[in-house]
Amino acid sequence: MNYLKFSLFLILSFFIILSSSCKKEDKVTVSHEVIAQPSTKNHSLFYSGKIESLVLSTISSPIEGRVKTINVAYGDFVAKDQVIFELESNGVDDNTAEVIVDYLKNKDQISIAEAKLKNEKKLFEAGIIAKNEYTDLKRMRDIDYINFIKSKAKIQDLLNIIGLDISNINKIKLDDVSQITNIINMHNSIPIRANNKGIFLRSSEKNAITLMTGVELKKGNSVGVIANQDEIKVNISVPETDINKIHVGQKVIVTGDGFAGIELEGTVDSLNLYNIDNSGSGTEVSYPVVIRVPNISESILTLVHVGMSAKVEISQHMQGKYFVPVNAVKVKNNTTTVNKVSKSGQVLSEQVKVGRTTPDSIEILSGIDAGERIVFYD
Repeated sequence: MNYLKFSLFLILSFFIILSSSCKKEDKVTVSHEVIAQPSTKNHSLFYSGKIESLVLSTISSPIEGRVKTINVAYGDFVAKDQVIFELESNGVDDNTAEVIVDYLKNKDQISIAEAKLKNEKKLFEAGIIAKNEYTDLKRMRDIDYINFIKSKAKIQDLLNIIGLDISNINKIKLDDVSQITNIINMHNSIPIRANNKGIFLRSSEKNAITLMTGVELKKGNSVGVIANQDEIKVNISVPETDINKIHVGQKVIVTGDGFAGIELEGTVDSLNLYNIDNSGSGTEVSYPVVIRVPNISESILTLVHVGMSAKVEISQHMQGKYFVPVNAVKVKNNTTTVNKVSKSGQVLSEQVKVGRTTPDSIEILSGIDAGERIVFYD
């Protein structure tokens, strides 16, 4: 009986050992081999931002007055030179008549001075008048010219407000009262035009006024901005760990939940390495980076709008000495090694110096040479 039990024990032990051996054989370690070759790794950095207009044109009141009529609403698309609203001057500091008359007087005066100087020059060259007499006349002409330039600058500002060209004024004579009166009346009802095409939006300036009929505006009050969306920008904040990986001109892909399925191609437009933002958690600081996306098509503009959230993918081409898979590098006791195959076929542990990393690879700076075989295991 004891012999039978002993036999059964031996048989059972045999099967346990056999089963254990089979399980060990199932755990096969797979080896991989790479050849050290200079290579370029394509790596991407990801950030979040907001769609903004690259060009914002401010619409403000050129004089003190009251909003008479409004032709567009916030959020509307406006064409260049389209009338946004009409402003009625309240007459405060209105020196329209003086500006027009002063310009016309100086224009006539410089014409007279030029003609007189031309005649006096002939007399001087003929020896009829003295040099100092001619020089004094020339000096007076120069003074008249300076006064003319000053008056021209003033009336140009006035005409820009009214929307007239200076050629309209040059046709008027100083004694043409009706024409001068017409221009003064035009200054009392001024069309404020769009200085660019785009979307008319509210202004965020401190002195901004919401555009409404009847509202009183002071000179310089902003009533809105025009966002030209032919080009857009995305402002992102890059942490200090990444900022040295970013440079102007890098290719960028911009996507967003609000325009799913659309990829906008852009570039890194600028980096501000002096404006540090450390408002985040911990001690890590970040730097403002502007992404520029040019040449937005009309069809895309119907889907991509200012204010939408955006995801930014910055493509990084890393030119390195050798890039090897992460699994090929081992770190123990502050020593970094790889398994290198010698010329005789032996696998040797070789100490290496590593550089940059990507999610799946590590750059080897020294310790291996081109063409050498590196073995690693799963």
